[in-house]
Amino acid sequence: MALLEALAGAKALSYRKLFDGRAVRSTMTGEELLAVCAKIRAYHQEGPVGALALVGTAEQTVKFARLLGALAADDRPIKLFNSLRRARAWLDLQRK
Repeated sequence: MALLEALAGAKALSYRKLFDGRAVRSTMTGEELLAVCAKIRAYHQEGPVGALALVGTAEQTVKFARLLGALAADDRPIKLFNSLRRARAWLDLQRK
């Protein structure tokens, strides 16, 4: 939540973002994860939110599939990758 608030405070939500979570071991509960999703969705109502490239392992993809669905928005490109290089290449093609 602190990261989201820092991005909003810096007026950086409209910028493209890359998150490499391959080394992350989440201890968040399903309830906490949904709270993060709700916070992100609320930011979508405040103005444009930039494209998001997520890099993760196959195991993480399965675990966070609900998160990706909750984050999807018509005006925000979001895509999951297993390669940092591919994620960067895709993100470079995004306008936002």
